[in-house]
Parts: sequence; C-alpha cells; structure tokens
Amino acid sequence: MPVEPHSEIAELAALLCDGELAPDQATRLEELVTASAEARRFVLQYLQLHGELLWDQAGEAGTQRRWTLALDEEFRRAVPSDRRHGLSRPARWVAWAVAASGALVLLGWLVLAGRPVVREGLGGPVARVAAAVWGEPACGMTALPVGSELFEGEQVQLATGLAEVHFANGARVILEGPARFDLVSRGRLFLHEGRLAAQVPVHAAGFTVGVAGALVIDRGTEFGVVVEPQGPFEVHVLAGCVDLQPDGQNAWAKPAAAAARRLHTGQAVRVVHALPGAMPLFQEIALREDRFVWAMPGPQTGSVAGLRRMVTSEPSLIHHYPFEGDSVAQRLADHRGRLHLAEVVMAGGEGAGQLRTGCRGWDPTTRAVRPFRGLARGNSEGVGLQSENLFLPPAEMTVELLLRLDEEAPLDGESVCAAATLQGENGCAFLLAAVGRGRLAFRLEDRSDWAFGRPDSATMPGHPGFRLIPGDWYYVAATFQTENSHTLASAYAANLSRGERTLHTVLRNQPLAGIVSAGRLGIGKGAGEHSMHAFPWPGELDEVAIYGRILDLATLQRHLAAVLGQGTEP
Repeated sequence: MPVEPHSEIAELAALLCDGELAPDQATRLEELVTASAEARRFVLQYLQLHGELLWDQAGEAGTQRRWTLALDEEFRRAVPSDRRHGLSRPARWVAWAVAASGALVLLGWLVLAGRPVVREGLGGPVARVAAAVWGEPACGMTALPVGSELFEGEQVQLATGLAEVHFANGARVILEGPARFDLVSRGRLFLHEGRLAAQVPVHAAGFTVGVAGALVIDRGTEFGVVVEPQGPFEVHVLAGCVDLQPDGQNAWAKPAAAAARRLHTGQAVRVVHALPGAMPLFQEIALREDRFVWAMPGPQTGSVAGLRRMVTSEPSLIHHYPFEGDSVAQRLADHRGRLHLAEVVMAGGEGAGQLRTGCRGWDPTTRAVRPFRGLARGNSEGVGLQSENLFLPPAEMTVELLLRLDEEAPLDGESVCAAATLQGENGCAFLLAAVGRGRLAFRLEDRSDWAFGRPDSATMPGHPGFRLIPGDWYYVAATFQTENSHTLASAYAANLSRGERTLHTVLRNQPLAGIVSAGRLGIGKGAGEHSMHAFPWPGELDEVAIYGRILDLATLQRHLAAVLGQGTEP
C-alpha cells in the first residue's frame, strides 16, 4: 500500500532531513523502514527530492565530495535512475543530505540493507552471507543481513562479530571482525586485514585468499589466515595442504625465488614483509587452531555479548569498561559512571611499546584492551590505564573481569602484574593481581603480606595456589567487604579456554589488612615505591565491571554461564 504524504513515516522523514529527529523518533523510523519495503522506497524518494533541492541551491559553491554507496536491487528500483549521471549523482546527494541532516539512523540502515562503502561498477553475485553473529555495532555500522548477496568487486568491512560467507564455487569462509576484504571472484577474496577460517571441499580446490604480496591457494583443505593491520600475515593449515606463492612486484616474485611454498596439515607460517624490494621473512610457527572460529555458534552458545547484557542489567553496577567504541576515547570510557580512563606511561613506555585498544577478546563479540609490559625492568616499564577522577569505593564491592596472560609474558618469582588496583594516599591497593608466575593475589596495604588465592580443598585438594595458565582466558571476580580496620575478600575464577563451567572459589572471606579507600582506579597497572606507576599487565583485559554490593556465587555462576553457554561439561 502506498505511503500517504501526511502519514507518520512522512513526518519522520521530514524531521530527518531537517536534522530535528529525536532519539525515540529515530528508533521508530528505523522500525518502519525495516518492516516495510514501501516505507523504504518513500524515505529514499523523499531524500532524493530534499537532496536535489539542497544540491541545486548550493550551486557551484564549496567542494564536491564523492560518496559512493552500493545499493541493492531494491534500492535501484526505489531510486529513479539519472541517465546523465548513472548512480553517481544520486549517491552523492543521498550521502550529502544524510551527512548534512545528521541522519545516522538512515546511514545505519543503508549498511543494514545494502553494503558499507564500495567501488562503483560491481560485477555479478559471487557469494552470499549464510549466517551471522554480531556483537556491539561499531563505526556506525550494523550487520549484513543473512541471505545478502555479495558481488564481484565489492569491498566489505566487518566492524565486529562473525559472518559465514558461502562462495559460488562451494568454498565456505567464516570471517571475524574487525576485518576488511574484497570479493574478487566466485572462488577468490582479498583480505586486507582480519581473520578468516576457510573450509574448502575437493570440488572447490583452488579457492584463493589474496593478501598483500602473496596468494594462499587451497588444494582441498581447511586453513586459517590472519592479516595484521601493519601487514604481517599468518597461514595455519588444519587439514590438507595449501600453496603460498608470491603475487605482485616484489623480490619474492623474482624468478630465483618464485617457487610456491606448500604447507601441509599441522603446519603454520608467519610472513613479515621487509623493506620494499627485499625478501619477506618467513617464520615457522606452531599451529593455533584455537585462534580461528571453524563453526558458527549454535543457539546454546554463550558469548561475551551475553555477559555484557547481564552486567548492564544489574542495578548495583556502578562502573563498567567493555572497551567497545569507534574511538580510543570511547573505548576507555566508563559506560555506567563518570570514571573514565586515560593512558599512563611508565619508564620505557611508548618508545618500547604502547597500550592497544580494540584487540580481540575472548570471542568475536567483544574487543579488549592490551596494556604494555616491557621485557626489561618489567615491573616498572610499560603503559597502563588509570582513572582521571577519584574512585570512592562503597563498603561492599564486587570487581569482575575477563583476563589473559601472554604466553611469552616475562614472569619470574618476583613479578607483579596488576589487573585492578586503587592508588590512594595510603599507597596502592591491589584488588586483583598475578604475582610470581601467575598466582592470583590480593593486598590492600603496602606493608602487608600477599593473600594468595587457593582453590577449595573439595575442588582441587592439595593445590598450592591458583595459577593462571599463560595464553588462556579466565573469568575472575573478587568481592570486598569493609569491617572496621580490615576487609573480608573472596575470589572466584574459571578457565574459559578450557571450558570450565563451574567457578573455583580461590579465596573465601579472607581477612586483608586495611580497607579499600578512595583513590584512582588502575586497570592493567599499579603503583610502587613513592607512588610511581608500575606493575603493568602483560596480556588482555576485558569487561571490567564494578558493583556496589557483594554479588553472590549463584549470580557470578550465571555470569560465567552467559559467557560459555548452556552446554555440558566437556
């Protein structure tokens, strides 16, 4: 049924173009255009008229900028073609009008119904999105809908989540955001950056993944490719074999070194491009099957996004750091309170290494932050995070987070790696730290002894202390209850990488000397002598949540279940 000129959709479209669309109206507009093809057609035609008027009024003033949006067939039918300019001019004024009116909701829907920014002159369909799982939207983008066709020459950017893409030649690829890739043909893609796992049946042998300077050619197998933002890439062969051969004008492509390298089952290689004209550096590495997603999650599969929903629905939540967002400032922001974080550089920081945001977390639905810890003078060399304002802790408090220690972490018997601390007038209170070779530990006063986490004798009899296994992800929660001049602390942990679905009680009502006093919250850092910044964390931290009450074990167990899902114990 045609949309009436004075209907709700027409009024919302007018507000959209005038830049006066309120948040609740934006949500309503998104609901309407998502539910109705006629509504989408009306809004696009309204934008066309509005954009042409603005364009004509602008005349030749200012500099024209070309915005190219790939429109699917429904968009092409909805927007009248301009024989003089094809789709170029309509694409320009639609994007110009969207930008001028602040139409973020429409831009988000354009990506939902069509594509992110792509080249003009696309070929025919070469693949389709067979399944998808999405985390938090980023960069104003939402998910490609399941069933979307992908066209030859198309460029796609996944901000987060997973997309399973089936190619016309029969190859199946699972791409993990953030990732950028081009659809080259029915049996080939080019991966600019990101991570993919490919499963290629025998009849689709020859499927090719292009990376900068090289081609990964399948010979009927399962393999994974990781391309880092700076250019190095890795190839991991789970089964079968692949050929790694040069592509482009570089030293590797010269006749003396032009032979392809064949990788077989269980082999993996990391390739680092040296200076232009020089041979790339090849490094044999261990196969890491766990670095890739080989099957899409099922209905019972948990996720960090599921944990995040539980966390944000908890009324006692007072500070939350999911480390998500489009910019560094957003990733370091407190998403519940006003206790925003800022980088703190220790001796040898930045020059030797720097903090990274937007890193891969436990699963594709989340991003993490990675502090820097130096190889030399590790306890005092690095970059961490600290709140810009003072944290006023309540008398009862729970700290919850996900964490991972690097496999190559430079740890020894005297290492201290701080995950969460409070730096106040009385020194540094370690709310959660790894001491020595990964033992969970707690301390509220500088001169006090460390309280080391020990599992319940019923769950791990005779265990000397709870140690973090480098390379594994953990769910950890600690509670603190002030009583006069001391604090009762409890702590719980589970190894996510090994599928532990039951929390270990590693500390139970342990009295700690001192109280949790006001100070600056540290994430991935602490403070040492003379209140100098120290003890950076070597690895990733994610989903740091602080609650103004003691969360009981049953609640924490539900949070763990949200991450791992409802499957049975492996």
